[in-house]
Amino acid sequence: MASAAAQSPVERGSYLVNTVLTCGNCHTPKGPPDAVAGKDFSGFLEFDEPPFKVTASNITPDKATGIGNYTDDQLRTVLRKGIKPNGVPVAMVMPSAFYEIMTDRDMDAVIAYLRTLKPVVNKVPDPIYKMPQVHVPPPGGDKKFTEADRADKVRNGFYLVTIAHCMECHTPMGPQGRVYSRMGAGGFDFPGPWGVSTSRNITSS
Repeated sequence: MASAAAQSPVERGSYLVNTVLTCGNCHTPKGPPDAVAGKDFSGFLEFDEPPFKVTASNITPDKATGIGNYTDDQLRTVLRKGIKPNGVPVAMVMPSAFYEIMTDRDMDAVIAYLRTLKPVVNKVPDPIYKMPQVHVPPPGGDKKFTEADRADKVRNGFYLVTIAHCMECHTPMGPQGRVYSRMGAGGFDFPGPWGVSTSRNITSS
């Protein structure tokens, strides 16, 4: 916590966005072998699932195709509640439910860093929703943490695991969404050209 306190908001935001939140995994275009140069965070990954068909948004400050016209409050609402300024929800694949817990300091740092990104013009396709998009936070993750909450090592660990959305993949899915009674038990399947990978059980059991 002491080292984090010494960081500027932009430095803290860069650390969170690029390591803990791993925003670039979905929002930065990829091509063999690595990320496409000069296109960081301009939108990329497509998700074609039974509930939706969406492409990860352009989160650079471009005013025409990105978040350049969003106010800080509007960005907070997108990140914490999963609702865009036009009232349209973001798809459930966006881990907004895991960001409700984020402290004001960290949220402000994330926004400060996003404001420093190079604007990139990239219009992604409009989302197609086949059912309502509902963001359900994990147990204990529905209330914003304070800096005092993070003073406890266990609670700080829960905070980091939550904003890193570890349980997004390491909790099994059921017909109504994640089965939080088995949080961390693994069992989430990732099909691909390689076959199917299944997330591991990361509980102590």
